[in-house]
Amino acid sequence: MTSKDAFTPSTTTIEFPWPDGISGIERVFLVANGDLQRLLSAYFARPIDAEVLSTESVFATAEGDQRALPMTQKRVINLLCDGTLVCRATSTVLAKSWRAVELLEQGFFLGQILRTLEQIPQFSLTDVRTWTSVDEGRTARRLARRYTVTISCLECDIEEEFVDRDLFR
Repeated sequence: MTSKDAFTPSTTTIEFPWPDGISGIERVFLVANGDLQRLLSAYFARPIDAEVLSTESVFATAEGDQRALPMTQKRVINLLCDGTLVCRATSTVLAKSWRAVELLEQGFFLGQILRTLEQIPQFSLTDVRTWTSVDEGRTARRLARRYTVTISCLECDIEEEFVDRDLFR
C-alpha cells in the first residue's frame, strides 16, 4: 500500500498501514520527504554527515560526445552522526533538467537539491519493514522504508535502512 497524505483547510492526515511497534519519532523519520538528514540533525542535535559509498551516472544515448537528458544516477550513501552509522540509503535518481544534473554532479544530496530548487516534492511511502539482525554477536532492531520523491525535474526511488532502532530511544 502507498501512503495517503491528505489535507483540508484545517486538518492534515498521513495514512499508512504501519507495522506494529513503530514509535512516533520513527513515523516522523519514515515520512520525511527529502529532509531526513535535516530531521536527524534536529533529533540528535548534531551535524549529520553523508558519506558516498558509490555513485554511477548514465546519460540517455546521444550522438558523439554529447550528453542527453535524462540522466540516471544510482548511489549508495551512509548518514553518520559523530561517525556512527544511522542510515544507509540506496537511490535511483532520474534527472530531467541540466540544473538537476549540475547539482547532482556537484555532490548535492536530495534534501539540499530540493531546498536549492525551492520545490516541495510529491512523496509516496510504499513500504516499511522491521526485523532483527545479529552481527558479530550484537543484536540490532532494524527499520527500513522505500519511497518515491518527485519534483518537476527529478524523480527519486529510495530505499533507506536505519541500522539500529535503539538510536531513537
